[in-house]
Amino acid sequence: MLYKSPVNVRGLTLENRIVRPPMATRAAKDGLVRADQVEYYRKTAGYTGLVILEHCYVNLEGKASEGMISIADDSTLPGLKELVRAVHEAGTTKIFAQINHAGSAADPAVNGMPIVGPSAVSHPRAKTEELPHALTKEEIKEREEWFVQAALRVKAAGFDGVEVHAAHGYLLNQFFSPITNQRTDEYGCDTIENRVRIHCEVLKMVREAVGEDYPVAIRMGCLDSDGRGITPEDAAKAAPLLADAGADLLDVTGGVWGYVRRGHDEPGYYAVASTAVRNALRETGWQIPVILTGGIKTPEDMERLLKEGAADLIGVGRAMLADEDWSRKALE
Repeated sequence: MLYKSPVNVRGLTLENRIVRPPMATRAAKDGLVRADQVEYYRKTAGYTGLVILEHCYVNLEGKASEGMISIADDSTLPGLKELVRAVHEAGTTKIFAQINHAGSAADPAVNGMPIVGPSAVSHPRAKTEELPHALTKEEIKEREEWFVQAALRVKAAGFDGVEVHAAHGYLLNQFFSPITNQRTDEYGCDTIENRVRIHCEVLKMVREAVGEDYPVAIRMGCLDSDGRGITPEDAAKAAPLLADAGADLLDVTGGVWGYVRRGHDEPGYYAVASTAVRNALRETGWQIPVILTGGIKTPEDMERLLKEGAADLIGVGRAMLADEDWSRKALE
């Protein structure tokens, strides 16, 4: 079975192609990992090839909700180190941490701060009627540096890699989507290069900071399901740019409307985007792996999507939430 075979991510070997994707527990206390979260992640490890930690905010300004994990300063490291240790002791599973800034999807009621975004336009899933402050170029650079410092903490905590969150309507995704980006400068929406300029700058800076041997992934919002924003064709054009900027792994999912694709519940409902992204990478000479998540519940679905070339790794979310032994059963 193909899903049982190993895959390489910048020298890091994943024992199989099953991924436990980032799913928010919203159980942190003042941003710090709690003991029950450590145990929760330990239980999902052991047989899963890769576990990706739920999103962690790089600065309080980018906190999306109560209970979100912080990676905004060094006080978060002890709990994160304990979580990594628990996962590694459970078996051969590798674990990445996902770093994020919610942008205009942040909740002022949670962080007590004004919201920001690429443009002063309302987010489709806004938690406030307040319009976001449109970031200046200098402010963009400051937030890019927050991602870099967070990536360094990820490495210091012992994670096997870092994933930059650029999906589900959060800050970097807001730059890629025409729904939330109405800028007219070099970060504007007139070209794909401009729409992913901030992504590429973050990736290049993170790569320089963590070194050549450390895996760097990006979770990319590749489809806005209301027909007004990101298309699979956009994602396909962006993918080689992200690889060239330093991405070792592309994790395909939804855009500003989140992780659910409207009108679709079939296994691998983002396969139209992941296939386009994977084909574009191969056509431009990039062999980096692609993750597909969404509606996949059985090993048979996973195997079929891999054989069809929709992805190189498969994220299994809700099925793992329902059964912590899902990976073991699939492999055995």
